[in-house]
Amino acid sequence: MLDFFMHDFNEERWKKAALKNAFVLMGKQRFQHAAAFFLLAGSIKDAIQIVLKKLQDLQLAIVIVRLCERDCEEQGNLLGELLCKEIFGVEITDVKDFDVTPGANRNPFVRSMAYWHLKEYVRAANTLVDEAGCVHLDASMEYSLPDIFNFYSFIRIHHLVIRQRLLNAGIQVGSTEKFLATVKHLSSVITPSERRLYFRTASVHMASGCPLLALDVLARLPKNLTVEESASLSPEINKHARLKLSKNDLWNNQSNTIDWSVPVSSAHIVELNVQLNDLKTEDKGSNRASESDATLDVIAQHMKFTASLRLLLEELSTLASAFEVDGGQLRFQLLNWLEAGISVLQKICGYRNDCNSLKLDITENEEFNDNVM
Repeated sequence: MLDFFMHDFNEERWKKAALKNAFVLMGKQRFQHAAAFFLLAGSIKDAIQIVLKKLQDLQLAIVIVRLCERDCEEQGNLLGELLCKEIFGVEITDVKDFDVTPGANRNPFVRSMAYWHLKEYVRAANTLVDEAGCVHLDASMEYSLPDIFNFYSFIRIHHLVIRQRLLNAGIQVGSTEKFLATVKHLSSVITPSERRLYFRTASVHMASGCPLLALDVLARLPKNLTVEESASLSPEINKHARLKLSKNDLWNNQSNTIDWSVPVSSAHIVELNVQLNDLKTEDKGSNRASESDATLDVIAQHMKFTASLRLLLEELSTLASAFEVDGGQLRFQLLNWLEAGISVLQKICGYRNDCNSLKLDITENEEFNDNVM
């Protein structure tokens, strides 16, 4: 055997000998050695077919393609064809148009990684959300909702995903600063399917007795949640960038119209101040409009409140055993704990005691009662 491997398998004679040994090993059900002899003969496709059909090892087939195919273009074609056929059950020419077929791999992580290798970054993220929205996961599966959520929250704001979303929407971002501002804005805009994934994951943690993990999931949602579909991405970005463009245009116009060789007069200062005040009022109006457009996510606040109460109840159950003191001192510790708990609820759940509105309601009720009397 050692003497056989010492020959030059670039020669046609020894290639045929390696192929003959490969077919003999296939007849003996020694498929791993048969694949090795196919590789020795330079027949990469035959080795891949043996690995896929007989060994059913997709990862080994991918490793063989990456190691044995030296041409980068041919390697990409083989890898794309392999992923499309084995994971999605379609040809590589249909990768732009197909949805998940019934014969596709049921593991969403495998589909997501396959999309990522095919440079379909947005679909790599969307397949996780689709899986979490339409399938009732149970303990017998290899993955769970928290697993899908953790992986999706990582790739959702990946720069390749954001860039492809912008390209699909027909939006061109010129500079890095604008791109970072766009990424920051898009991180606060979620679709209804994404919102469902957040809530279902938090519910799973709550049902498992992990309210702290549920709070961690809900804390990633913005306080004022704006639910947008992917089709409305372009108007949303244009609306976000309109204010910045108006500011830049104002300063550019001012710099072009001012004669820098002439001393600054009071009239120019007054005019500039008036325009700056107008810009500030426009900024305030736009901020108010954006605040009015955003809607408070009542469901998220309610789930945060429930999870916080569960944590506080667990602490309260251990408070008496932690402080083995007299009644007065225990009462003092309980008061401090209540004050700290209320401050935590106000910070996490985003509510506050509005005393002025309460007084106004009381006075209105008193006036109404006096009028009735």
